[in-house]
Amino acid sequence: MLINNVLLSIIFILSLYCAVCDIKKRTIKNNNIVVIALLCSFFAITNNEGNIYFIQAITIIIIGILLTLSGVLGAADSKLLAAYSLSIEPDILPLTLLSIPIIGGLQIIIMFLIAKFENKAPFKNGIPYAIPITFCGFISLFLS
Repeated sequence: MLINNVLLSIIFILSLYCAVCDIKKRTIKNNNIVVIALLCSFFAITNNEGNIYFIQAITIIIIGILLTLSGVLGAADSKLLAAYSLSIEPDILPLTLLSIPIIGGLQIIIMFLIAKFENKAPFKNGIPYAIPITFCGFISLFLS
């Protein structure tokens, strides 16, 4: 139990760091994603009876490649979601995938309103989608 709490705490801090980096620089470094993937894998081993969900992570990467090529999603965003999905239980994953665009939509509305209030272009630098991914990914990880 203590190891799971420590892992969740470290993943939470690293998730916050990724979200802040995406807000400030619109990038998420691969080494941060790798660390999250390793920590999520270790969490899955200690918490999910040794089940690491590689198939769903690979599926997310494949769909993420298609979304990246079509310009809908950044490559780091799909890698980050795949890292979380290594330890998210399969019955929780659909809810996670549904929650991300809902939280992302709320984020877009807030960004739009703030930009209009400040008389700035709302999405000039893109949308930091690590915010809904880390939020929903971490909550789903916690529920797994």
